[in-house]
Amino acid sequence: MFKANMGRPTKRASRMRQRRLNETSEDHEKRLSQSRKTTAKAILNENSEKREKRLSQMRTYMKKVLDSENPKRRTYRLGLIQDRLSNETEEQRTHRLSLISDRLSNETQKQRAHRLGLIHDRLNNETEEQRTRRLGSMQDRLANETEEQRAHRFRLISDRLSNETEEQRAHRLSLISDRLSNETEEQRAHRLRLISDRLSNETEEQRAHRLRLISDRLSNETEEQRAHRLRLISDRLSNETEEQRAHRLRLISDRLSNETEEQRAHRLGLIHDRLSNETPEARLNRLNTMRQTSHIRRDITNEQSFQTAINVFADVSCDVCKKNIYPQQRFNLRPNMYNTLLPEELIALDKITTCSRCNNHIKKRKIPPTAYWNKMMPAEIPPELANLTSFEERFLCRIVPFLKIMKLNNRFSQNWCKGQVILFAKDVVEIADQLPLTPHQAELIGDLRSNQMVKAE
Repeated sequence: MFKANMGRPTKRASRMRQRRLNETSEDHEKRLSQSRKTTAKAILNENSEKREKRLSQMRTYMKKVLDSENPKRRTYRLGLIQDRLSNETEEQRTHRLSLISDRLSNETQKQRAHRLGLIHDRLNNETEEQRTRRLGSMQDRLANETEEQRAHRFRLISDRLSNETEEQRAHRLSLISDRLSNETEEQRAHRLRLISDRLSNETEEQRAHRLRLISDRLSNETEEQRAHRLRLISDRLSNETEEQRAHRLRLISDRLSNETEEQRAHRLGLIHDRLSNETPEARLNRLNTMRQTSHIRRDITNEQSFQTAINVFADVSCDVCKKNIYPQQRFNLRPNMYNTLLPEELIALDKITTCSRCNNHIKKRKIPPTAYWNKMMPAEIPPELANLTSFEERFLCRIVPFLKIMKLNNRFSQNWCKGQVILFAKDVVEIADQLPLTPHQAELIGDLRSNQMVKAE
């Protein structure tokens, strides 16, 4: 018996379906009203466990229904929602929005985190088609809204932002910052393109309204809000890369170069009005800020110049005299123009790097005196003389200089010579025959133990 009736509706269900098909609109509204009252009463009396269980069952059921629906059924469902929202009266719309507002204002932190998590998961898992369809629907809705709807939407946004707590504001700004920092190049380009399209297509009234909102917001901000805004701008500018800075300056330059005479006059007029209406305190603060900014920029410029200067090395040698030269001392020449002056190995090159002295001599059609092909390069030191001690170097020195050396009283303790320098020639050929001297040949003999000089007999 059970198998025979499997899948068939019961008599009670059949009678209920037939009764609903035959009911009038008044009976339908009465039934729905009674059902809403019963449901609302049950919701008010339920505890947290029952509420969580009910919501979990609803989510599971809705997820199952939404996952299994086909595009045709989904279009039909969204169309019903659209028709219901477009045909609702002002009272019904106000009642619906008030219910949503009450529900959001009374939700706990856990419920809010769960709701935002669901929204975040849904947005992360949506496909390109779903995202395009969602953004298109939003754009169509915003483009077709009336002035009253637009004003109402802006008022709701303003009320929500003005009534948010510090934690909510910090959370909102952190979400925006995370979204912007994690966006890809394509997403950033798409976002900037949307902003550019919206600004280029706005009417004069929309632009005036937007600028008026910005002006009102800036004029009504407190000292803390202004300091916070300027600090955010300063942090963003100090942390931007070279590419971002170049892109920002290029956008500013393009905007200023493409503005019309009216836009330029309007911009200068706003600046003039702002400066003429500022108080003495505001003017003093502005000048102090400009001085501080100029001082910081000057310090940064000086530090950058210093770092650039100390990182310059003479790491390139002159191709003519082989002297290491700095970047500001380098000159490039084409060797094929000076075939009669340069050797063949330099003529075969496309260009040569020379110092200023060699460059001047070559341009005067003269061979530089310090050119390496003039036998000016010192020969390599033979291995017999490479590892001599200081005493051996003194013995082999062919000249003995006599000069007066003085020490300067400065922080560098430099030495310098004063007066005449006398050079005495020394015969180094006889040293091999004279050394070692016997005590009879030497007039004085040093005693290292007593640190005394003894006359030889």
